[in-house]
Amino acid sequence: MITFMGDAPLQLFLATLLVWGVAAVIMYWLCAYVLLWLFRRTDTDVDDVILGVSRRPAVLLVVLYGLRNALGAWGSDIVVLAWIDRILWAFIAVTMTQWAARLFVDVLIYYVKDLAEQTEAIWDDVLVPVLERLGAPMIYIVGVMVALQFLGLDMTGLWVAVGGGAFVLAFALQGILSDFFAGLILLVDTPFRTGDVIVLPDTVTKGKNITAVVRSIGIRMTHLFNVQNYTDMFIPNGALGRATFFNANRPTTNLAATVGFSAKRQGTNPNKVMAMLREAVLAHPDIVGDPMPKLKALPSIKGLKGKDEVAGTPSKKRAAYNRLRAEVYVNRQLDAIREALHGFISMIKEMELGGLDAQEVAELSGEYDKILSMFGLRPVEQTGRRWQKTQLVEDAALDEKDLVKLVHEWLEIWLTDPNLFPDDRKVLHGEWGQKIRFLSNRLAALYDVIHNPSGQDTRVDDMVEELDIWLDESFKRTKVMWQEPQVWLTSFNNTFIGFNVRYYVDNIRLEHWRRPWRVESELTKDVMRRFKIEGVKLPKAMYRSGDENTQAGVFIT
Repeated sequence: MITFMGDAPLQLFLATLLVWGVAAVIMYWLCAYVLLWLFRRTDTDVDDVILGVSRRPAVLLVVLYGLRNALGAWGSDIVVLAWIDRILWAFIAVTMTQWAARLFVDVLIYYVKDLAEQTEAIWDDVLVPVLERLGAPMIYIVGVMVALQFLGLDMTGLWVAVGGGAFVLAFALQGILSDFFAGLILLVDTPFRTGDVIVLPDTVTKGKNITAVVRSIGIRMTHLFNVQNYTDMFIPNGALGRATFFNANRPTTNLAATVGFSAKRQGTNPNKVMAMLREAVLAHPDIVGDPMPKLKALPSIKGLKGKDEVAGTPSKKRAAYNRLRAEVYVNRQLDAIREALHGFISMIKEMELGGLDAQEVAELSGEYDKILSMFGLRPVEQTGRRWQKTQLVEDAALDEKDLVKLVHEWLEIWLTDPNLFPDDRKVLHGEWGQKIRFLSNRLAALYDVIHNPSGQDTRVDDMVEELDIWLDESFKRTKVMWQEPQVWLTSFNNTFIGFNVRYYVDNIRLEHWRRPWRVESELTKDVMRRFKIEGVKLPKAMYRSGDENTQAGVFIT
C-alpha cells in the first residue's frame, strides 16, 4: 500500500487510487503519443495496428487493477468488498478476452492472410477463413468461462452436464457431425479453394450438372455461387465429400470445350470442311492458340463485337489484334529467359564438380543478376538483428522490354476487350499479380542460394531446373502444344458427316464465368457463315445435346 497520505484505510485508498490514476494517464500518454510517434517511423504497419488495438484495453486494465489494488486498503473482511473484488477480476478477464480477440482478428489473421497470398500452397488459403470464423468465438468462450469462475461460479457441474449431453447430442446430430468432419477432410485434401470454379454432377444437385464458384467453405456447409442462374447455393460438406466433381481452375483456368458440326454427306469434301473449321476456331481471339498463327487467321472471323463510340471501347478485332501482338512480345521474352536459364544450368554443371569456390560463386552471381534484369527485378537486402533476407522488387530503371513490364502492358491491353466487365480487371490483375509474387519469391530464394551456396553447391543446378519447369507449367506456356485447337471427323452415314472441334477458352473466370458460352455462340455463328459461303449443305436436322429444339447442322458433345 502507498502511505504518503497516512496509514488510515481511507488515506491508503485515496493514495493508491491517485498513484494508479497517474499510471493510467501515463499509459494513455505513452500509447497515444510516444509509441505512436515511434511506430510511425518503422517500415512495417504491424506495430501501428497492434498499438491501435491495444491502446484502450491497456489503459482500462491499469484502471481496473489499480481500483482493485486500492480497495485492498479496506481489508478483506468486508463481504461487499470481496464481491467487488470478484467483479473487478471478471471485468479484467473480459477486457483481456476482448483484447486477445481483436489482436487475433485484426493482427494475426490479417497478416496470415497476407502470408497465404505469398505462398503457392493451397491449404493455407482454405484454412485461414475457417480460423477467422472459429478463432474469435473460441477466445470469447474461454474468456467468459474464466470470468464466471472469478465470480465464484463452480464450472465443474457445467462441464459434467456438457459431457453427459454430448452422447445424446452425438446421436441426435449425426448428420451435422458428419458434415462437420467432412468439412475438415475438405480442408485437409483441398480439392478446391475460394474462387475456384467447379462443376457439380447431378448426384449432388439432384437435377442437372451445375457450374458454380466456391464462395467459402464453412464448418457444416459450403457456400457456392451458381453461375448459370446467378443464385447462391449451400451444399452440406458431407454431400461434397462423397461426390465426384470437376475443378475447372486446375491445372489452369483454361476451359476445354468440344463443339460438334455436321454436313450433308452428298457433295461434301471432308478435308475442305475440316480446313474451314480449323481456320474458324483459330481465328477466334478468345480461344487458346499460338498468337502468331492466330494473328494471321484473325481477319477472317466475322460477327464479333464492334466499336462503341459512346463507351469509347475499340472493336473486338482491334483489341484482340493488340492483345495477341503484346502476347507475342511476352512469349519472346520468356523464351529468351528460358534460353538464358538453360545456359546458366550448363555453366553451373561445369563449375559445381568438386564444389564452388569464391570466384565461381562470384561468376554465377553476376550471371544470375543478368537473368534477373531480364525479368525486370532487382534485389533489395532486408536485415534485422539476427536475420537477413533478399526481396526482389520491380526495377523501373531497367529496359522497357523486361518480362514484368511486358506482362503488365499485355494485361492492360487485354482489359480493352469490349466483352470484359469492370470486375474482370480485378480477376486478371489478381491472377497475374499472384503469379508475379510467386515468381519473385522463387527468384529471391534462388538468389540467396546462388550468392551463398554453402552446403548446397551440388543442388544449385537442380533448383534452376525447377524454376525453368515452373515457368512453363505454372507461369505461362509460350507453346500451346496439347491445348492447340483440334478438328476431327467423328462419324458418318448415308446422310451426314460429323465433325468435332475441341478447343480451350482462355479464362473461365472472365465475364462473370460466362465467357465459354459466348465463345461457343460466336464460333457456331461464324462456322455457319463459312458453310453458307462455301456451299456446304447441312443435314435436315440435328439435335443440340440436352436441348429438345432442333439446331440445323450443330450439336454439342
